[in-house]
Amino acid sequence: MKRTGKIFHKIIEIENLAIAAHKAFRGKSGSNDVIDFRKEFMLKIQEIREQLLSGSFNFGNYRKFTIFEPKKREICAASLTQRIVQHAIMNVCHNMFDRHLIFDSYASRPGKGSHLAILRLKEKMATFKYFAKLDIKKFFDSVDHSILKSLLIKLFKDVELLALFNKIIDSHGTGKGLPIGNLTSQYFANHYLSALDHYMKEVIKVPVYIRYMDDVVMLSNDKIILKNWVSEYVKYANEKLRLQVKPVLIGRTCTGINFLGYKVHVKRIIMNGKGKRRFKKNLSMLMRLYANCMITETEYSNRLMSCLAYAKFADSHKFRTSLGLNVIEL
Repeated sequence: MKRTGKIFHKIIEIENLAIAAHKAFRGKSGSNDVIDFRKEFMLKIQEIREQLLSGSFNFGNYRKFTIFEPKKREICAASLTQRIVQHAIMNVCHNMFDRHLIFDSYASRPGKGSHLAILRLKEKMATFKYFAKLDIKKFFDSVDHSILKSLLIKLFKDVELLALFNKIIDSHGTGKGLPIGNLTSQYFANHYLSALDHYMKEVIKVPVYIRYMDDVVMLSNDKIILKNWVSEYVKYANEKLRLQVKPVLIGRTCTGINFLGYKVHVKRIIMNGKGKRRFKKNLSMLMRLYANCMITETEYSNRLMSCLAYAKFADSHKFRTSLGLNVIEL
């Protein structure tokens, strides 16, 4: 793998930092932090640049809160200036991370996403009898800092950039885990599993291997071979990445595959039980927020359309009708 250098100076260019700031403002234009930043925009941008140049810019002191959907997770909300710097980094480094990923890796990649991962799986299922469904136990909490740093060194040779990466990684303490909520965490997590992807595709030669973050599906016509692939996956994850794989589900593709909140069949996609429960809970919460004037009509409409898009991607007419949503057109 060819390592990339001379990146740091591109990250700290005024124009790049300004673009990053506007990205960090999205969805938060009414916050006091953003309003204050806008008042002295170029001065604040210059201050960030000088701190990055001097090495005095720090990460951490996250505002932490817990969410419970789709599962219980602790979210780390970074300060506005930290979000700006992370956008500035990924404005420059996105392509370097992205080009190392296999084709069938779908998370946190423009032009990919969960729906395309599901459609890809649906397309491939028709010619295979068996599937294996794998995911990692507490993935983000389990990422080993020393291993991640060594993987980043293989991708980048810019010393100042690597020092910046180390500060972000170390801001989570303990030597393990990535702060959920950081833009960089998505890239680091994807890259952490990328070596395993390449191993399974290029060394073990699994023909159909689809990954969305830590959710993986493999397909085969031979159950014994599929079990051998699973063993190789688990061994690599344990020994090379210090990750623990959850109990693996192996079954027949004709029964459908639960993947990313949907039940995927060869001829159709439906919402699975967990997806339906999550949808109803999110819809109920959204309506309650609007009824109590906690969100605007515009925000309610936008979030409702997003919620309905999740359901309409599947064959869910009967389900939506049962909730009285059949009259709403997207």
